Formats: sequence, C-alpha cells, structure tokens
Amino acid sequence: MTLYDSPEDREFFEAIGRLVISWSYLELGIDGIVDILHGLKVAHNIEPEKPRSLKRKLNYLKKAIPTLSMKATTKERYTALISDISNASVTRHNIIHGVVTAFPSGSSPARFSRLTPGKGDGVSKSTITTLEVLRAAVEVQDLGKPMLNWTVDFHDHIDEYVKQLEQRTE
Repeated sequence: MTLYDSPEDREFFEAIGRLVISWSYLELGIDGIVDILHGLKVAHNIEPEKPRSLKRKLNYLKKAIPTLSMKATTKERYTALISDISNASVTRHNIIHGVVTAFPSGSSPARFSRLTPGKGDGVSKSTITTLEVLRAAVEVQDLGKPMLNWTVDFHDHIDEYVKQLEQRTE
C-alpha cells in the first residue's frame, strides 16, 4: 500500500489545504452579505428561505444586486465579482465534493470524480495538478478581499439601508 508521503504528495495535499482555507475566507464574506440581505428582507421575493449551498447563495446575490440602492458602477462591480466567484467555484466543487480516483504517489496530476445526478452519465471527471490547485487558491484569495470589503461596507451602512427599505414600504 502506498503511504503518499513523498515530498510531491505532501505538496499536493498542502495545496488542497490552502485552497480550502482560502475558500473559508471567501465564503465568510458571502455568508455575511447573504445574512445582511436576508435579515433586512431585501430579497425575500427572490429567495424566501436563506440559501445554504454556495451555488444558491451566488444565485441569490446575483438576483439581489440589481434591487439594491447603489450606483450602477458598484452594482456592475459586485455582479462581476459574483461571476468570478462562480467560475472559481468549479475547481473547488470538483476537489471538495469529488473523490481522488487516480493519484500515483509522487506524481501529478490527480484525477477526481464526483457524482452529478441528472447530468450526462452522472459522473464528472477532472484532473488537476499541484500547480493548478495553488493557482486556484491564489485566485480565491484575491476574490476574498473584495468580498469581505463588501461585507464590511454593508455592515457600516446598515442603518442607511434600513432607512431606504422603510421608505420603500411606506
């Protein structure tokens, strides 16, 4: 039995750990915005129940952004951010929700498979190298900062948003 303890193996598994940690910061920002919007009942007509999965959260934000009282350029920036996050989530999804089906010790790439009920043959297959995992982690880190900044900005202006909502319902 292979122990998967070569330096290359450790680098690969460390890269996956870095990707997971990077996503945790990004998802903290996503959860913050979803919590604020849902708590303010800004987009209850879009999603009456607070979304829990990443895909549903991103869809919720994509639909909620146009309803927010902010400059058009700001809406465009946040819409682009959500789109970039959605694109980056494919790699995350394949790794986090997939299983390694081929990974010869000391080599790369690894092959992942994950179940995709209702799509094609029901199995999605992908390969990824250590370098690709690291690039994905850096991309996610870069997306995390504007997402967290958006959350802080929303929090800092929450009284203003509440007043705007109250005016809409009067």
